Parts: sequence; C-alpha cells; structure tokens
Amino acid sequence: MHPLKSPRDTRLTLGVFRVSSGAMRSVFLLASVALSLSLSVTGCDEEPEVPEESPDPVVGIMELPISFRHDSSPQSPLRIEVSPSKMRVEAHTVLELTGGRIPDEEVDGMRIRSLVTAIEAAPARGSAALRLHANTPYRTMAMVLATLKAAGLREIGIEVRRGQTTDTGFLKIGAYDVREESEEWASFDGPYQRQWDELEPVWGDMYTECRDGPYVDCAYKSSSVAEGGQMQITLFARGNGVKIELHRHGAEEAAPAPQPVEMLEGITPPPGSGEVEEEPATTAAFTWRFQSTTTENGAVGRTLRPLCGSTACGVVVTAESQTPTMRIVSFLGAAFPNGVPGPSVLFHIPE
Repeated sequence: MHPLKSPRDTRLTLGVFRVSSGAMRSVFLLASVALSLSLSVTGCDEEPEVPEESPDPVVGIMELPISFRHDSSPQSPLRIEVSPSKMRVEAHTVLELTGGRIPDEEVDGMRIRSLVTAIEAAPARGSAALRLHANTPYRTMAMVLATLKAAGLREIGIEVRRGQTTDTGFLKIGAYDVREESEEWASFDGPYQRQWDELEPVWGDMYTECRDGPYVDCAYKSSSVAEGGQMQITLFARGNGVKIELHRHGAEEAAPAPQPVEMLEGITPPPGSGEVEEEPATTAAFTWRFQSTTTENGAVGRTLRPLCGSTACGVVVTAESQTPTMRIVSFLGAAFPNGVPGPSVLFHIPE
C-alpha cells in the first residue's frame, strides 16, 4: 500500500478509474456505431460519380470529308458522331468501336442495337446531323443510315468541309433509302427516274467531259444504242477509284437480227453479208481517280451534268465494306455540286 494513502483513499481512486474507463468504452462504442451507420447510409444512397463527357466533338474539322455540295445544318437534328473508337449521340457515347467497325453483336438486321436504343430515348426528331470521321468504313455509315431510316428520320445532313477549306457545312440528302446489296434493279419515284433514251443525245458530251481530268476510263459513244427502258445510275467506289455506271433495264430485248444465208461453195456472197453487226449498247461507264472528287468543278460533276444538271436524278450508291466514307461523301458532293438539283439516293449495305 502506498504510504501516503489510506485503504479508503485507494478504493475511491480505483472507483473513479473504473467509472472513467467504462465511460470511455461507451463513448468509443457509440462512435463506432455512428460511423457504421454513416457508411451504410452512404453506400445505399450514393452512387460513384461518373465523369461527364465533353460536349466538344471527337472528330476534328480536318478529319471531315470534302464536299462541293454543302448547306446549313438540318433544323433541330439528332446529332450523331462516329470516330474510329466510338459512336456518340448528343455528345454521349452509346457504342465502343474498333477502327470504326460495328461489333457483330450490335447488328440487328440492317440496324445498330445501341443506336436504336439511343434514338428511342431521345426526344422525337425528324432529321439527323452526322459527323463522320473520313476513314469510317462505308458499311458503318450505311448501317447508321439504315437505322435512322427505320426510326423515321426523313432528312440527313452529313457534316463536311466546304471544298478545300476549314469551313464546314452539311451535305443534305432529303430523299434516301437503304437496302442490303443485291443485283436487283432500282427504280426511283417520279422525276428522279431517268430514261435510257436520254443518254444517246448527250453521250458524246459526257465522254468529252470525262476525259478532262485524271480519268481511268471513259465510255466512248457506241455506234448503236439500245432504245427504250429505264436508266439506273450507280456511283461505285473501290480503292482509289470512283466510277459512274449507267445500265438499261425495264425494256424487252429486240429480237436478234437474221443471220446471212450460207452461200454455196464457189458463189461469192453479196458485199457486207459476212459482217457482224454491233450489239446495241445497254451500258456505259466513266471512271476516275479519287482526286477528281476533291477538285472544284471537276470532271465528275461535268460528266453527269448533261443527265442531272437540270433535272433531279436517282442514284444507287455502293462500295466495298471497308471503303472510307470520305470516298462516298466526296463522290456525291462532286457528282451533285451546289447549283444542281439534289439527288434521291439508294445506299446499298455491303456484306
């Protein structure tokens, strides 16, 4: 026992110590319970914050295709952006891409599943504004258009550079359709449908204009051109080349000309009886290097102008799956530059 304290003092001191220790334990216990409740409530009511995406475009101006047909933006459009790595709707990523390609699991017939969901979640619109990276595969572009068409968006505007400048505008296409690629003939409604008989009077002019540029091949006017039927105009792109193909369809073929009667041995046939007559032409094609589509007032537009310069035309657009979108967009802008009627376009989705 401490020499300076009595037993009673010692008991009092120990009692005080015991009370103080109990109080501390109680305080600690209450604090622990309060902290647990706080963490529990926080975990239930609050979700981890997801950083908002920047509203700035992920496709730069110099990454847009060039077009010599351009206008203002469609009115109140649904804005869709496609870069090599993502697809965005109203500045929100809806789908991750690899090299601009659509994942197989996202393909639903001709539509893109995530894009369908995003369109349905957005306020109803009648038009869309597309900002597509120039190297986006054509198949991706065509499937975006098919999804928009199925959703009832009537007008599309593809953002472009206004020629060789850094100013932007929109290649507007008011009449369009999308189908899977096939060999079936495509007919267009009303004034968009050209007749095959329209070709013969202007074929010579088209040949001359075709050769005034970095051409690959220009169809020389045939001495015999088939009559009747409708014309299908196809814009086709592959590699570094673009081609306008004209085909006749929808008319009965003429019966083959009678062959000369074989003469008896030793008897000279009449002059010209052994010559083979040229088959009436039912096709014509004009091909250039891609650079022709990025030249103002180039050969592409001048070649098609005799057919489509004053009257609107319907055209089929097709290309290989991995053809860069800029080939198609620039081709359309060169074939139908500002100042000529806008076309009705049927886009084919390649396999």
